Amino acid sequence: MGKKAAAIVLILLLVFSTVCMAEKTEEQMYDNAISVNVWPYLGAFFNLGYERKIIDNLSVRVRGFYWGMNQAGWGLLGYGADIFFHPQNKALVGWFVGPRFDSWVASYSENNQTATGSLYFLGLQAGYRWVFEGGFEMGISLGGMKNFAASITSPDANFDVDPPFSGVILPSFDFELGWAF
Repeated sequence: MGKKAAAIVLILLLVFSTVCMAEKTEEQMYDNAISVNVWPYLGAFFNLGYERKIIDNLSVRVRGFYWGMNQAGWGLLGYGADIFFHPQNKALVGWFVGPRFDSWVASYSENNQTATGSLYFLGLQAGYRWVFEGGFEMGISLGGMKNFAASITSPDANFDVDPPFSGVILPSFDFELGWAF
């Protein structure tokens, strides 16, 4: 899995860098960006996001994700949303800070027990994004998020497994590559 993910990242970098260097233009302003968070691919956590400029210093991003591993019987998928404040008044470019919301849908299947449920997280993050000529974008951000609610339901009356990451603070680290347009 690791070699395959590394090969995909290298191919994406090559394609994006070739396209970005193909044309030289004046500084362009972008209103939209599509990106993948490449850091989690090393742990089989697939994440795709779309960001939209609202005004010069504010943008909103929606994300969808899937965890490709089954750990201790749990599988995860979900969605999230971020609001980014850009203090340099250049949405999608430069420094940003803002809140994040994540909703995870969890499923459990192990030891003849099954369950489904939801986990909800709130957090903060800050980072920096570069947008190169031609639209190739690369960003990095750090933050944290806290689980504030979780609900698990099971047809098994004896189900006694706690939901994953319930009641904990998790770090968030994004290293994204994508395309601004």
